[in-house]
Amino acid sequence: MPETPFQPQLDFSPHNNQSLFSDHYLQEILRRTPAWREMQTPAAEFLTWLREHYAKERDQLENYNESQLEDNWIKPILDQLGHVWEGQASIPGLKGNIKKPDFALFPDEAARQTAVSQQNSPEYTKDVLALLEAKKWTVNLSKKSGTRPLFDDQNPMYQIDTYLSLSDVTWGVVSNGRFWRLVHKNSSRTLESYFEIDLLAALDAPNETAAKAVATFFWAFFNRAAFQPDAHGTRFLDEALSQSKAYAIALEADLRDNAYRSLEQLIIGFFAGDGRLDPKNADHRDEVYRNSLYLLYRLLFLFYGEARALLPMGNNTYKNDYSLQTLANDINRERDKLETLPTTGRRRWNRLAELFRLISGEDAQLNAELGVPRYNGGLFDPAQHPFFGTYFVGDRALAQAIDYLAYRRVREDGRFQGYQAVDYRTLDVRQLGSIYEGLLEYKVAIATEEMVTVRQKGVETWVPQAKKGRSKTVGTPRQPGDLYLTTDKGERKATGSYYTPDYIVEYIVENTLGPLVEQARERVKAQVRQTGSLDKAERQRQSAALFVQEILALNVLDPAMGSGHFLVEATHFLARALATDEYVTPSLAPSPSQVEG
Repeated sequence: MPETPFQPQLDFSPHNNQSLFSDHYLQEILRRTPAWREMQTPAAEFLTWLREHYAKERDQLENYNESQLEDNWIKPILDQLGHVWEGQASIPGLKGNIKKPDFALFPDEAARQTAVSQQNSPEYTKDVLALLEAKKWTVNLSKKSGTRPLFDDQNPMYQIDTYLSLSDVTWGVVSNGRFWRLVHKNSSRTLESYFEIDLLAALDAPNETAAKAVATFFWAFFNRAAFQPDAHGTRFLDEALSQSKAYAIALEADLRDNAYRSLEQLIIGFFAGDGRLDPKNADHRDEVYRNSLYLLYRLLFLFYGEARALLPMGNNTYKNDYSLQTLANDINRERDKLETLPTTGRRRWNRLAELFRLISGEDAQLNAELGVPRYNGGLFDPAQHPFFGTYFVGDRALAQAIDYLAYRRVREDGRFQGYQAVDYRTLDVRQLGSIYEGLLEYKVAIATEEMVTVRQKGVETWVPQAKKGRSKTVGTPRQPGDLYLTTDKGERKATGSYYTPDYIVEYIVENTLGPLVEQARERVKAQVRQTGSLDKAERQRQSAALFVQEILALNVLDPAMGSGHFLVEATHFLARALATDEYVTPSLAPSPSQVEG
């Protein structure tokens, strides 16, 4: 079987979903739909054809150039998927060395013929279902393929994003024949958001059930009907995206409320675990609140990192002895017994402390053995957070806090249906940031009389039980001496005024850093011109090195950073500038240590 440059695939899975859709939709919702059942027959027929066609072509796939692979592999697959296509699609707005996309996919032959008569006009893409960029079998779909300053050598993900941004087409496909990636116009700019099928996984699957699963997902998301409206005017892909977003919104709302409950438990646990902290002392309450926020964000970071494979869940030692998700699963199995756990017990805190030490990189050899990167940005630095070396959260409160973050309470028609693991892969890092920022408005209060929460005009507010009147209460009352979180206005649910919407963040970052990046490019060009007699290859190498230096020399400050919403977008913007620069190749890209420096 031809060898292909490594592109990461976690455990066997029928797909590789990189945040385009929600895993919950793919694994739970889609497979229960009538549409999924209806796809089984055509998917099985496609799998039979694929096996036969692969048997004829397998020995040549690596040898074909791009054009030959299109003719002998990609076009036959498009035909099997029912697509009507036109090669070298003529999109208006393509300038300089930007080449045309390899294929435009149409709903039918009539639409294709109409489009051909309107080439190079805005009307050309009016009926286009998707644009497809094809590459050689050996091309990595996430990296540049050469050192030349040519658009054709660019990162394929950047190429398809360029085509989508210059047209009114919503969906794009990138393929080297083996890997087929689906991207959406609204998220393609990140170069990292896609849904991918490895066709060889269908041919190499461990059993027939697994092979059919791969084929069915491929058929579901790449056949022509997936891009077209059905009899009800609904596109399968649009519906998949819509349901994924709806799930993500509901998940964020649930996690926002659960984070509040988790934070409360951490605060209660610090006071219960160590008698040296006095809840009646306002300074102690402020200190505990501040450090509980740090602890909460550590937990969110770890759940997110393990779900996104930023931490080595494939390493059994890490997974069994250190992983937060494993600890959460153990707690979940003991949910009925959590109230009986000791308030001053330290078993789970000690387990968590070992994980924190691993993440902070205190033992370089252990990190290397387990394959754990050293995340030394400060969040896990013991020198910056000595509080955690002095005080601890008792077992009962810590277990409840972790459980709130790991599992959501599912209700249908107002009735409790059970617990569902939080799908952190579905959440964007900015959503985690907004959850964190929403907790910055609180303070820890101590009840001097019974306090209850009432909902008035959509706002949940703490009021004394004696003054609630006829208002209906929600949540759990607080008795005299109990701690609770509240805003300065007495609200239980904060407004989240610290949070800035994504579109504003993106606009500000682009208009702030964009001119600086362009100025850097102009300075590089001027410096290279002054070198005079260097040959072309050396000028390109020097241009790349100078541009990397210019970008790394930029300092970006957000004086009120919160969870780093603006800084995360700034990092993405600058990383994209480097990833898409015409001269910067992987060998000249900055190392993590350079970026941190």
